[in-house]
Amino acid sequence: MIAYIDANRHRFGVEPICSVLPFAPRSYYAAKARRLSSRALRDAQLKPAVARVHRENFDRNRWDDYATAYEDAIRKTSTKWAPWYVVPADHNWVRNLAVGEILVDALERLDPQLPKPDPGLDRVEMS
Repeated sequence: MIAYIDANRHRFGVEPICSVLPFAPRSYYAAKARRLSSRALRDAQLKPAVARVHRENFDRNRWDDYATAYEDAIRKTSTKWAPWYVVPADHNWVRNLAVGEILVDALERLDPQLPKPDPGLDRVEMS
């Protein structure tokens, strides 16, 4: 919202834009008055460098090499007690099904049991 208002305020003004959008003018002015966090400032400084590194190093022709390296890293760092799972995320229902199956499998292997009740609880009456 802030970016949209910034882009169009010279043309329409802040208050007219806010009267159409569900956004109070005071919220816009408060957001503009806030200083950016140190992390946001650092991210803004790093963004051009990250984009440059990506531009210089990312090559679609080497996609198979990237995928192989990723699979090797997953395979070599996954352990029986701390396994990695590659979960497809193209569709929410597929992701949810995969995560659900992983959780059910882990819980079945753990075989959790209810704790034994304290002795004497059978004499407690609820009123």
